[in-house]
Amino acid sequence: METHDNDHNSSCLSGDPHDDNIADPILHYFGCLEASERDSFFDRKSPFWGREVERLMNSGISRSEAEAKVHEKLGNWQNACSSEIRRLSFIYSALAKDVQQSHLLTHLASSRDTWRSSSEYQSNIQHVRDWRTEKCMQNGVAIEPLPASTDELSPDDLPVSIMAFEDGAAHDIQYPHVTGTFPNQTITVNNLLRIGPQQTAGLLKSTRDKATAGVTWFHIPSNNMTWVEEAIACYYGEKRPDRNQMRYGDESSQAARLLQESFWRGQQYGDAAKPRSRFMRPLCDLITPNRSPIELRSDNFVLFAPFLHWETSRQLTLFTRKIEKSLTANANRRRRKTHLDRQERGKKRMGLHTRTASYLIRLEKGDDEIQQRQSFRLGLSAFPDVYRILVGPRGKYYRSKHPLGQYLLHAARLYEELHNYQDSSLIQKYLFADPPLHTRRTLDQGYYTTLQTSRPRDRNQVVYRATTTPESSYHQFDHTKGQWTCPVYDHAAEECAKCRENIRRLSRMVMVDQLWMWVLDQKTIITCFPKRYGLHGRDPSGVFEATQSRLDRGRSVHSVFEIAHTILDECSNTFFDRMKDTSGQPQVLDIFSEAIRNVSRKQALESQRLWNWIDRARAITRQQGRHRNLIIPAWTMSTEGDLEREIQDIVEELEIMISVNKTQSDLYMKFIHYTSQVMNGNRTPGIGGDASYPVGLDNNEVQIGAATLMTKVKDRIDYLESLLKTASNAAELVRSLSQLRQQQDSVIQALQSIKLSLDSIDQGRTLMVFTVVTIIFSPLSFLSSIFGMNNVEFGDDQWKIADQLKLIFSISIAVTVFALVFASRHVRTVAIYTAAGIRHTFLTLSRVMRYLESIVTDRISWVVGVGRREPEPPSAGASLPSEV
Repeated sequence: METHDNDHNSSCLSGDPHDDNIADPILHYFGCLEASERDSFFDRKSPFWGREVERLMNSGISRSEAEAKVHEKLGNWQNACSSEIRRLSFIYSALAKDVQQSHLLTHLASSRDTWRSSSEYQSNIQHVRDWRTEKCMQNGVAIEPLPASTDELSPDDLPVSIMAFEDGAAHDIQYPHVTGTFPNQTITVNNLLRIGPQQTAGLLKSTRDKATAGVTWFHIPSNNMTWVEEAIACYYGEKRPDRNQMRYGDESSQAARLLQESFWRGQQYGDAAKPRSRFMRPLCDLITPNRSPIELRSDNFVLFAPFLHWETSRQLTLFTRKIEKSLTANANRRRRKTHLDRQERGKKRMGLHTRTASYLIRLEKGDDEIQQRQSFRLGLSAFPDVYRILVGPRGKYYRSKHPLGQYLLHAARLYEELHNYQDSSLIQKYLFADPPLHTRRTLDQGYYTTLQTSRPRDRNQVVYRATTTPESSYHQFDHTKGQWTCPVYDHAAEECAKCRENIRRLSRMVMVDQLWMWVLDQKTIITCFPKRYGLHGRDPSGVFEATQSRLDRGRSVHSVFEIAHTILDECSNTFFDRMKDTSGQPQVLDIFSEAIRNVSRKQALESQRLWNWIDRARAITRQQGRHRNLIIPAWTMSTEGDLEREIQDIVEELEIMISVNKTQSDLYMKFIHYTSQVMNGNRTPGIGGDASYPVGLDNNEVQIGAATLMTKVKDRIDYLESLLKTASNAAELVRSLSQLRQQQDSVIQALQSIKLSLDSIDQGRTLMVFTVVTIIFSPLSFLSSIFGMNNVEFGDDQWKIADQLKLIFSISIAVTVFALVFASRHVRTVAIYTAAGIRHTFLTLSRVMRYLESIVTDRISWVVGVGRREPEPPSAGASLPSEV
């Protein structure tokens, strides 16, 4: 079940009443109708079918025609539902036998019993029954179990679609195993390619040999090389050619000539170790199944072309795991086979006396141990429960604490496996066959073929980001508060339409698929390209369904080239036709346009913020001394880096899409060129029939269709290139923003340097003041301390304050000037003044010392005993110099 966003009209499984808007009868039958309503739904007297008749009559047709169309529609729907029931019964039987998958059924039954035995179920089931009785709804009607099936569902039971035209009109093929009517006729691969035990299918051969004028289109919904070789061989009524026949173009096999190396296996890229890197190199060429002097004279075409499609992220993740699991199993098988072959060779040499004899004996013992372990495993497989406990899968599944939640989880897991079982078995059987199956590739896998894994790049796809809803956009349970929170409302509303819409959205991705097409003659065209994973029934966004719809519009089809042109057009038109019912298809071009606009808008906002800051910085710079008032923003490249990465992803993906479309254009041009050759008569006669084309074929009509096709392809490439140009301009603006940010960083660093310089200058001035004060007062303090001492040498004479100051300041000034001179930058300028000051200081100090010496002598004489008397006044020569 898929739930899609942007659904304006309610339909099946939408959760809302949808009246008669039934998009898929199978979904409506199993998902919308109750068990009591299913039997009466296909009753012709049901009110639904009566309303269908009235609706058709209102469109202008008669009652008889309306009743005939309704009767046909009822039969088709009933057959479709019956086929689905039969298919599900096959899958159920296969799952029950599969030891690795049977736990899905047992877990579902166990969780159902747990829920029904819970107190909540027991206490409320009667209330539900009473409510249904009040609503006049039946109680006690259980869904009938699926009928047991002894047959197994094979991947070769995949339906092949057929569309046939006779004389330009639609034609129903009457052939065994072909079901349905035009344009929905199908036949299984088994019956078409003689793979089953019946060995009776010859539809392709009969189509080639028919004498009537008409064209038939066979579409195989898978890029399976094995099926292609079988189909070509069936077409010519031959056995499938072996590799040597195809390599050298065996003349005895027309199929081998058609599948020769240069047109088939030689075009395959990739190896067995990397199944997701396999693809057929782009090719369009004329081929012929016959040896002729002129090889180009042929009606047979082969074309391998890539085209774009989409897939949901969930399905892609599931099948990626399945492919990795198959890859691991295949590696183990190869390793096991190599080991057994080595042992077999060793056993054949056991009679030889060589140095490897002991090794071979150990090898034989190892083989016995391996066989014992294998026997143990096979024995356990007879007991599924024990096997699952001991060696079964250990998937890390989420478990719900509520029994109903766990029951629903197990039901969803089983539904998912039922949905994907046939594609899973196809991968398991043919992924490593010879020749192998080609899987679908993502956009990055289609371009970067050497990537080991593209999962991180896939999660960065523009479409994936646009279609993925973050967890913060819907209800979340707050474990701290114990309640649900809603991002839209302050309280967790039970009916929050926005959260419900967000949580139902599906993440999607762009894929690169392959179109394989063979135009075998003027009667038959065979195509192979995959459908979306796990899809059964119609896909409104599929290339086949779109082509089928165009061919079913009452147009006359006389040539295979008309069908081929329609197929090629739809392969190129997947994301360009916005009018068709997409049913969940992402609007890729609108998503890219919106992504480019978002980047441009964010870039404009960031640029405006940046220029506002620059204007403020410019205004402050004009005012000296105000750099401290400028607010420096927190520097980060996260915003610009995110923008640059986002726009780079957009540009890169657009370039890949343009590359795919240009490859298509080149191949289409070759196809039209070869078509023109064939239409102008440069062809070989068909085998067993007339070489002329069917009556009614208009060469001009084919040429007009070819010209229209190339015009459309060119317009689509031009549109993508216009998007690329817009994205490139946005990328250039983002790069300019990054450069401005870097320049802003330089300006910020300069401003920070200026700010630090200003702070350093202020600190220097403060230190200078303290330094000068210290230089001046340090000598003063020192001298004051010296002269303030009480000692014998100075005596007890009282000096005048003027004399002391003269002495102290003279010495201090000399010391201060000396320190400042050497601290000054202009040393040479003050050198003379420094020398003069030093000379004057020394002279003064010598006079002071002589004066002090005379005073000290007098004081000593007085102390010795000359007696206390008034000292004689000093002589004129000993007087204190006035310079002091």
